[in-house]
Amino acid sequence: MAWMCFLLPALHAYEAVTLIPPEGDFWTGERVDVVVELRAKGSFSGVPTFQLPELPGTQIVKMGRPVISSESSDEGELFVQRYQFAMFSQQSGDLQVPVVPVTFGVQAGSELKQISGEVPAFSVQLKRPPGIPEERFVVSSPKYSLEQSWSSDEEEFEVGGVLTRSLIQTAENLSGMALPPLPQAAPEGVRVYPPKVSITDQSPRGTFSGQREEALRYRFETAGRIEIPAVTFQWWNPESEKLEQKIIPGRTVKVKGPMLGARFRLHWGCIVTGIFLCGTFVFLFYKFRKTLISKIPRKQHLPKLNPFSP
Repeated sequence: MAWMCFLLPALHAYEAVTLIPPEGDFWTGERVDVVVELRAKGSFSGVPTFQLPELPGTQIVKMGRPVISSESSDEGELFVQRYQFAMFSQQSGDLQVPVVPVTFGVQAGSELKQISGEVPAFSVQLKRPPGIPEERFVVSSPKYSLEQSWSSDEEEFEVGGVLTRSLIQTAENLSGMALPPLPQAAPEGVRVYPPKVSITDQSPRGTFSGQREEALRYRFETAGRIEIPAVTFQWWNPESEKLEQKIIPGRTVKVKGPMLGARFRLHWGCIVTGIFLCGTFVFLFYKFRKTLISKIPRKQHLPKLNPFSP
């Protein structure tokens, strides 16, 4: 059986690609659901390709698997795939989403057709929650939780010691990619290493939630009393339309021992002094080598007591 593949535009009596745009206004950072339906006279083949646009401060995520159904039309039975996308944006005002090209395969008898179409452009009105500056990241979720833990409960550390701060953020109806990072601010004398980040999205029993887990490592380089700062997280509750916040506490630790920089300077000073002394010794030896060599006692050959003896 011969298989044939065609690339055809979406020109049919039915709409091969349709958009169900979001309705109403949304808050900045809030999840905006967008639904796209694909129709074909024949069974779908492969996975459709959506060329999603890159918009400043905006993420578009395809949610789960498509819902498959069928419907009747003037051209006979049509197969339908319904895709849901979630959009999260830090913009405010009129957000313009351009046309999205889409390509999908359809199996019609012995022929494999590639259908090309476009998701129409649309716009969304986003309102920035009151009390949140333009430069601040906005989390919009009806339920938001924070869970902090530390790698050690010790209150004293040696210079060079490491303390790890772990934070798990969980937000309902929000993707983990839309959650803010843990600030890396640290007091003087403390080095912060880039965190390890894990992002997951879950949808148990029809609900959707995102999670961001990360760990910051603090390395103490100075002796003394060190205060790791507390962090304030704010989020907007779109259901109650209130700005809420939670503070995760910091830590105060005592670090013992000399600064790492002082140790380095001490070791470097010893090295420099050793090199100087060795160089001085070599220089003096080379300069006064003849005098030193002349004073070295040499072996003397004495005449025999009886010169006539054999």
